[in-house]
Amino acid sequence: MDDDFTARLNAMVAPPDARLATAARDVARAATHRQPRRWFVPLIVVGAVVLTGAASATALGLNSWPFVQLPDGASRTSVPIPLVFTTIDGEQEECGGYVELSQVTPEQIRALNDDIAARDWSGFGQSLYDNATGAPVPGDPNDGEERVGEGFTRWVPSFVTATIPDAAILPGSDLALEPPTDVPLVEAWGFSCVPGVLG
Repeated sequence: MDDDFTARLNAMVAPPDARLATAARDVARAATHRQPRRWFVPLIVVGAVVLTGAASATALGLNSWPFVQLPDGASRTSVPIPLVFTTIDGEQEECGGYVELSQVTPEQIRALNDDIAARDWSGFGQSLYDNATGAPVPGDPNDGEERVGEGFTRWVPSFVTATIPDAAILPGSDLALEPPTDVPLVEAWGFSCVPGVLG
């Protein structure tokens, strides 16, 4: 085998947390001044996120990108939460937010999707952008997604527990160390800003 092939093969079998970190760095490097990165993953450190059957690792954001099949036992909202905002530079972004859960029934996922579909989201993304900590950074193509991600991260737990009151929120809690086995678990959230994500 040649060294290039071996290096690529080794990269494919790296531990999950290293692959996620590498993917996050690659996404950040791909951003240019005129074209912001297309995925924003809120910095959510989860102590025990199931990535494959028995593997667990510390992860950033969604376990699997939207439109990618989830591991057995995991569910994701299928209706995107519209996050539309205009940055200080006048760039309009249209993103779709998603929530990943486990130990959840189809009826509970359907209730979350129905709640998303029934709401008027006008101004929601802009409100998250406008109310983020600190001033917007002109010329930074990632600033808008980071600002919206900050607010989205604060908002998701109350949104989910309003629809599924007994849901346990793992990111940022001590529950991640020993997740309960008898309630729905919110494992991660994030959003995609790929063109057409909102349909």
